[in-house]
Amino acid sequence: MYEKQGSLQEDSWVIIAQEIGIPEIEGFVDCLESDAVREKLEVDQRLAESLGITSIPTFIVNEKLFVGLLSVAELDAVVRYFLRNE
Repeated sequence: MYEKQGSLQEDSWVIIAQEIGIPEIEGFVDCLESDAVREKLEVDQRLAESLGITSIPTFIVNEKLFVGLLSVAELDAVVRYFLRNE
């Protein structure tokens, strides 16, 4: 599924965490190594695959997939459309 994300090793995640300013790198690494977190990610990945999600970001509104980054205005328009047409 998340082909590029899946190829990132722990060191890469640490570099990204440092670049975006995560203050507690040790806690972040502990989270990466946590069995509970790993299990949750696997459950989420199986759910995404069952829904046909093949890339991120993907939004689901009213059971319809919207693949790719939507602007706030686009997402607002989608939600308003479905609210009007319920």
